[in-house]
Amino acid sequence: MPPLVIVGSFATCFLLFCFLSPFYRVADAAGAPVLQALNCNSTAGNYTQDSDYAANLGRLLVMLPNETVTKNGGFFNGSVGNGTATVYGLALCPADFTRADCMDCLTAAGNSAGGVVKRCPGVTTVSAMFDQCLLRYSDIRFFGIADTDADADIPYATNGKLLTGSDSTNRVIKPVLPIVTTQAASSPTRFAVSETNPYTMAQCTWDLPSDKCKACLDVLSANISATFPANALGERKTYSCRIRYEFNTSFMVVPFNLTTGTTPLGTPAEPGSSTTKNNGPVMIGLIVAAVVFVVLIAVVIWLCVRHRAIKKVALAGPRSYSYDELYAATNGFSEERKLGQGAFGAVYRGILADESKSFVAVKKMQRMSEAAWKEFVAEITIVTQLKHRNIVDLIGWCEDRNNPLLVYELMDRNLDYHLYPPQYTDEKSVVLDWKKRYNIIVDMANGLQYLHTARNECVLHRDIKPSNVMLDENLTCAKLCDFGLVKQINYDEVGPGRQTTIIGTRSYLDPECMRTSIVRAASDVYSFGLVLLEIACGRQPTMLQHGHRNKNSLVEWVQDSFRQRKSVAEMADERLQGEFDKEQVELVIRVGFLCVLPDPDKRPDMATVLDYLKGRSAVPAAEPYPASPGSIHAANNFESSPASLLV
Repeated sequence: MPPLVIVGSFATCFLLFCFLSPFYRVADAAGAPVLQALNCNSTAGNYTQDSDYAANLGRLLVMLPNETVTKNGGFFNGSVGNGTATVYGLALCPADFTRADCMDCLTAAGNSAGGVVKRCPGVTTVSAMFDQCLLRYSDIRFFGIADTDADADIPYATNGKLLTGSDSTNRVIKPVLPIVTTQAASSPTRFAVSETNPYTMAQCTWDLPSDKCKACLDVLSANISATFPANALGERKTYSCRIRYEFNTSFMVVPFNLTTGTTPLGTPAEPGSSTTKNNGPVMIGLIVAAVVFVVLIAVVIWLCVRHRAIKKVALAGPRSYSYDELYAATNGFSEERKLGQGAFGAVYRGILADESKSFVAVKKMQRMSEAAWKEFVAEITIVTQLKHRNIVDLIGWCEDRNNPLLVYELMDRNLDYHLYPPQYTDEKSVVLDWKKRYNIIVDMANGLQYLHTARNECVLHRDIKPSNVMLDENLTCAKLCDFGLVKQINYDEVGPGRQTTIIGTRSYLDPECMRTSIVRAASDVYSFGLVLLEIACGRQPTMLQHGHRNKNSLVEWVQDSFRQRKSVAEMADERLQGEFDKEQVELVIRVGFLCVLPDPDKRPDMATVLDYLKGRSAVPAAEPYPASPGSIHAANNFESSPASLLV
């Protein structure tokens, strides 16, 4: 990418967003954060647990996840307290992890039970490097100072993958590093990534001035060829900056929210200087003109890139297979290889004939109408950009218009199979225990929240149901699948939504969506809520027609259960035989009710749902439903006053 000369922070933000976003791919969500380096600098000072410093540190760690991710777009530096009890704190989200991962990481890092305070008790100056976040705090102001401590310089290399032939890290990576590091140092978010092979990423904390960011990155770049002489990928990082490279595979990154992010420190003009006194109007005029000019250039570039991406879908997509290859992989799409039938085609189990000999799921589109072809192309363009541990990976496709095929990773079975096993199986060995059910719920929420928020446009699934939730062989990971119905809407349209043809599974459709033909994120939330209630109660939903209104049998049953003052044990799936966490079942039922509220505007978004499920926020009461099933015993005269169920 050629260097860009930009005047004004607004122009910088807008241009970087418009120009780079088509090339960004979104990071995979990860598991639990991994602590990679920790510096408990006890020589800098200590504090006692009953001191003002300890209290201020606790306040800082509690506020850090929200301040870093929600308010500042991925970075925070600030202080809590006054005088000698002041705590200076800094946090940074890595660009190659989602903001949700970063928030979870910072929450875990600040946890009193196992966070950095527990690991460094009484130490005033601490630096902690996790794979999903960076955290530093001290009683001494350290902002704007690069920490290039050799002890924190952590190199990473791939497991066995080496460059071949005459390639070497020194020959291939060395020429790219100065370009990327210079772009990162001049970026408002101190981050840059190349969009051509070898893919290289550089990142600094935002508090560093440009020259200090560049100096920090140069330290890491200086001997990278000695650290990774012939590795196909590698990474070096300190508490202030990091460099990562990889051959043949582009980075999965989440662009920073430049509209809310903190601007890096610069060199302010001194008060009273002639520049600030006499040239203000001139500078303002120049900046405005530059902004208009840059915006126009950015729009033209963005339109060109978008046009190229639309015309050449395969360039941004996965591997392209021929029809003959996939015909052979599925044994001629034989019935014994058939895994299931969806709204847009059948799915077959296949074995690729390449070196990997991988087992895959091949989706064969049945219809070739214009609408079906559009859905097929939409699935390619959208799903290739979706990379998350709770989203089924798209491996490849067949671009023969007469034989459109999609190749996915092969999972074991879907949630529907395990909730309602076939009669000929040993039911006791197939029915999910509650612990696995709850983990599946959290995985589903993570995947759906990613779809709604991780990209520049909100991606709607539109067919959330148990049969579209795939499970691995050990039932330890759930992934959303079947994106033949996905739809993109702009974030500013998530509220009012967009009118569309009603598609999906009727029993899981939002009645409001059916009534208005308006699709929105809240429609997915409704379907997700139904699946929550189904998992907890073991009952399948059906759509009931009441005059001109549609009602859902599962929602009606659970609501009647509240009216009849049933306990959580009575409402839970009887096949669990009482072996479940009562508080978790109650939580799932309450969150499910919030998700299926009749008014879409009152339903929580998926980020809020995750907060509820992970215990980060308390679940509020929702009219006309109680705050908890147990509270029904305190209700009086329900028939005359439904609101009396509220606590």
